[in-house]
Amino acid sequence: MTLGEAEMILRTKNPGDSERMELAKQLGAMALARLQPQAPRMRAMKGFAPEVASELCCPLCGCPVTNYWVRGAKPAHCQFCGQTLDWGERGEASAYDGVPLEKERHWGLNMEHLEAGGFGNPASPRTMLRYWRAQEAAGYPYASENVKYFEDLLEKEGNT
Repeated sequence: MTLGEAEMILRTKNPGDSERMELAKQLGAMALARLQPQAPRMRAMKGFAPEVASELCCPLCGCPVTNYWVRGAKPAHCQFCGQTLDWGERGEASAYDGVPLEKERHWGLNMEHLEAGGFGNPASPRTMLRYWRAQEAAGYPYASENVKYFEDLLEKEGNT
């Protein structure tokens, strides 16, 4: 018997079952459902468009699936609800617009590099041009438009 078959049996209402039996069956079905692996879902972070900042979330409870101590770790279960997570054969989960997680990781690393001053002063258009060129190389959506914007800005300022 598969987990799905067991879950279906538990969800079947039988005449004569007491309220307590129905509740126990519902709880059992919910527990079995959490054992069936599901891929984390990509969700836009609060206050941002999905193409600007997104995070992987549990498909069941919607909480972020993160490991704050080990970047890139792929936990087997959601730390909040216990849902079993499926990272796929190549270690990728479902992502925004089908973007593989490796690209997402590079985007995040570029952002950290920018914030740490690795590209220069973030207030400088030249720094932002370096950052957006790195994002463009990593396949970030619409990065080329930002590259063009900063190239045009620097050209107008005479800093090419």
